[in-house]
Amino acid sequence: MATTGFLYPFALFMLAILVGTLLPARHLPSWLPNDKLLHALAYGLAAVLLILALPPGQGRWIGLVLLFLFGWLLEHLQRYVPGRGYSRGDLAANTLGIAGGLTGTALAGL
Repeated sequence: MATTGFLYPFALFMLAILVGTLLPARHLPSWLPNDKLLHALAYGLAAVLLILALPPGQGRWIGLVLLFLFGWLLEHLQRYVPGRGYSRGDLAANTLGIAGGLTGTALAGL
């Protein structure tokens, strides 16, 4: 039940992840919840939007791998952002979020 109608929301959400990830720490709101929770929720929602945007098949798997690699790249780029840095924990939370999004959509029959 994929529809390209989810492609734009996915792209906008990925832009939000990009901006939020590469903002210097001093620009982040102090009220944000746990960092790892944010990573898991963000990448989980990104996985769901990606799955809804792509037709079933290998394209979805390739998309999910690219989503993981995007998170990995952003983690490495954070080394150059003031007050930010690479975190294996963040990468693990991204991976758990992607797995959760995949599991949720599979259980929902998407």
